[in-house]
Formats: sequence, C-alpha cells, structure tokens
Amino acid sequence: MKINILPTSTPIFSVYNWHSGLQSIILKHPDALPWIYSNYIQIYMNIRPEITFADFYLNNGLIHTTSCPFIHQNTISRNVIKQLTSFVHFFIECLKSGYYLYLFVDVSYISGYSRKNKGFHELFIYGFDVNQEIFIVSDYINGKYTNFTATFKEIEDAVESTVKENFNHLPDVEMWRLKENSKYDFDLQNVINELNEFKNSINSAQRCRNRTTLNPNLSFGLDVYDTVSKHLIQVQEFDRKIDIRPFHLFYERFKLMCDRIHYMDKKNYILDAENYFTIYKNFADKLQIARNLVIKHQITNEKSIIPKLQSIIELVKNEEGVVVEKMIKDISSFDDRIML
Repeated sequence: MKINILPTSTPIFSVYNWHSGLQSIILKHPDALPWIYSNYIQIYMNIRPEITFADFYLNNGLIHTTSCPFIHQNTISRNVIKQLTSFVHFFIECLKSGYYLYLFVDVSYISGYSRKNKGFHELFIYGFDVNQEIFIVSDYINGKYTNFTATFKEIEDAVESTVKENFNHLPDVEMWRLKENSKYDFDLQNVINELNEFKNSINSAQRCRNRTTLNPNLSFGLDVYDTVSKHLIQVQEFDRKIDIRPFHLFYERFKLMCDRIHYMDKKNYILDAENYFTIYKNFADKLQIARNLVIKHQITNEKSIIPKLQSIIELVKNEEGVVVEKMIKDISSFDDRIML
C-alpha cells in the first residue's frame, strides 16, 4: 500500500489537539453528536499561578479518548518502538491497520511549523504517501487547526528527539481506532449532573477517585472564572503575559452550549430554548471580545486591558450561575412533560 489516508471530519469545536483529533475520527459516527452534547460541560483549571491550563472535564477523568465510547485505544512506549523498528515503519503499519496516531514530537524538526514554534507538542497523524515519503498530519499552527504534511525523516527525527531528551509528559505513542459498531444515546441525566457540578463548582474528579489520582490544585465549574481573575491579578502585579487558553476554552464552550441547546430543542428536552440560545450566544460574543483584548495585551502590554477583562469575567460568571440554575429546572422537567 503506497498511499493510505484515513477518513477525517472537521472538528465542531477547537480547544486542544486531543479534542480536534478525537472529533476528526468520531464525527463520521452517527452517535458522535449525542455523545458530545451529553458531555463537554464541566471545566477545570489549575489554581497554581505558574500553571494556567484549563480544559473540559469528562465523566471518567482527564483522558478524553478513554471517555469516548467510539474509540479503541492502544499505547506503546516510544522506547519499545525504537528497540523493534524505526518510528516511520511502525507508524505506517499502524495506519495500514486503521489506527490513527497521537504523540508528542519535537516540532523544531518539522518544516510545516512556523519558525516561532519550538519544543515539544502533540501531533495527530492520519495518513502517509510512500512515493512522496510524507505523513499527513494535523496540529494547531498559529492558533488554527491545520492539516499539513511532514516528511518521513522529519517525523523520525522529531520523535527521536523526544527519546534523546527523555521527554516524559506523554511517553507513549497512542493508537486510536474507530469502533464503528458502538452505540450511544443522548444522556440527559449526565447533562443535568454536569450542569449541577458546574454551577456548584464541585470537584468532578471525586466521581472518578477509584480511577484517577485527585489533584488538590484544580478548580472546577464557576470557580474557574475566579481562578482566571486571580491569573489576571498575577499578570498585573508581575508584568506577565496573559494566557489566552482559558479565554479560548470559555469561548468554545459557549459556542458548543449553543449547539447543544439547539439539539435539545429539536428533541424537546428543554424549555425556553430560544432564550437560552440568545443568552449563550451573548456570552460567546463577550468572550470573543475578551480573546481579542488578550491578544492586544500580548502585543501592547496595555495595562487598562486587565480591568476590562476582569469586568467581563465577573459579569459572565454571575449571569451564567443564574442561567444554569434555571436551565437545570427546565431540563429536569422533561420527565414530567413525558408523563403528560
């Protein structure tokens, strides 16, 4: 087989590479959207000022592929692969067998990245062309999820560098394969549970304590807004750069909430859907403004931007707390409506 490109779809939301890679595989599955709309509500953020990472929290922990019913995942150590064969040969054989690849690479070896990109980052591989000696890959380039190519040599060197540097953040190569015969029905109760945990800032990891180590340095739900506000204070006090990732997460979450509300309205799972859609569209618009302000601050270091961002964050937190409480009641009344 000289050319093999596994099928992919365009992600419906983009926060990090693992979300986008996962979606690009599963969105061809007819039950993918019900699963996405049943999840991706709760969020978390590290409270330590030096770690400003924020993300969705899925219903069985932080590892999104193991939460997904449509993915069969295998992993193998980079060191084991290196002892057996070349990385290029192993990756080609995986792709031939229908496995997508997700791994860390040293991006400085890959010409498709901007020269500004240095260090280690996740890469999604979904195809190859032996004649041209290239892999077909995806990652975020200048903030946009992009499909591009990397030569066999670039990939070999980029992975080899992670071995030499003993980079252990993700020491294994992950192999993802679509489980086409899996099923999933929209889980209204999980939506209610996640909204409750979000509204009350509940540590969702407590539900998974038998499968994951609890991290005391995480905030959840509405408390994440407060964590971002503290980050802004740190930026102001120590003249740092604002981390745009939490703001981007908020924006993508609000857009996804709009899609979820539209889906639930079609299924008659929610009352007053048009009003909720308008509210969350307004939240998304506010966070789009906030993201633009963050970018402006990164360029100009303009001090007056910080209070504007703090005002947006406080406003959205207060308003969403009220909205979610009402939404839970309107969704929870679904069973009552069925009985009528």
